[in-house]
Amino acid sequence: MKRNYYFEDAIEMHKRYPDTFALPDLTRVKVGSYVKVCFHDERFWVLVTDMDDSVITGSVANQLIVAPLKYEDKIWFEYRHVYDVDNGELGSIDSPEEPMTNLQGVHDKCN
Repeated sequence: MKRNYYFEDAIEMHKRYPDTFALPDLTRVKVGSYVKVCFHDERFWVLVTDMDDSVITGSVANQLIVAPLKYEDKIWFEYRHVYDVDNGELGSIDSPEEPMTNLQGVHDKCN
């Protein structure tokens, strides 16, 4: 079952900290991409499984520490919630059966 949670707004973070917080190129998001979102000070990766003009749907790609989500939970969020995009450039594409563990910032803070 897909769940909707309150995710931190990356655009607002950029407005507050423009010199240190860059926005990702959202045109790079596609089905199969990993995108980083933030829930209550915990950033994590989501494997994009569907998308339209306003909403991204995906599954949690990490084991989380703080957020009440589990590996492979289905979630959806808006593009403004995306903190980073990875299409394999960072070496993050692990076996789909295993949680991602080799990306920097898997459990980094949102602010």
